[in-house]
Amino acid sequence: FKATDLEDFYIKISARNPSPGAIADFLNLKQKEEPLKLHKAENLQNDHCPVYVNGASKIAITLASCCTPIPGDEIVGYISHGKGVIVHRKECPNIADKKRLIDVYWKENIQKGNYPVDIKIVCSDRNNLISDVMSAFTQKGVAVTALNAHLNQSKLETVVLATIFVSDALQLRDVFDALKNIKSVLSLSRVTH
Repeated sequence: FKATDLEDFYIKISARNPSPGAIADFLNLKQKEEPLKLHKAENLQNDHCPVYVNGASKIAITLASCCTPIPGDEIVGYISHGKGVIVHRKECPNIADKKRLIDVYWKENIQKGNYPVDIKIVCSDRNNLISDVMSAFTQKGVAVTALNAHLNQSKLETVVLATIFVSDALQLRDVFDALKNIKSVLSLSRVTH
């Protein structure tokens, strides 16, 4: 192919002179001639998203990071500018324009997944509190990716903020029940950013 060196040969290939077919012919590579088979897409819905919008199959749907909806929560879709539908929990305070809300639904056969949930635990301060909280998470089989505890000296209360991963609202209720059984826990809530 009249190339002076390997680099020159690569430059010629990038310019399509020689063509890939000419290189294959030179190397005596035989091409299999099989008819091209086209398949019609059966399901246009995003299989990775656990939520759908009735009558809309080609729309981007994402779960909001502010209120972290999980399967089992009551949800609503917010039509955003250029980002498709963003799914929020119905009580999310970040939904500004109520005119842009649409009905969205959890898919019935959702594959088991892990969804992040930020929670806040307010407790009377005592020894081994964090150890008991972590034991409850371990007992319920939830992963903890962030944990932050802060002591309020004036009230003698510890506020624990945690990010945990749960499969659905039922598992979250189960985790909350385990946390309520810990001595000195005063309140539990989900955090909305």
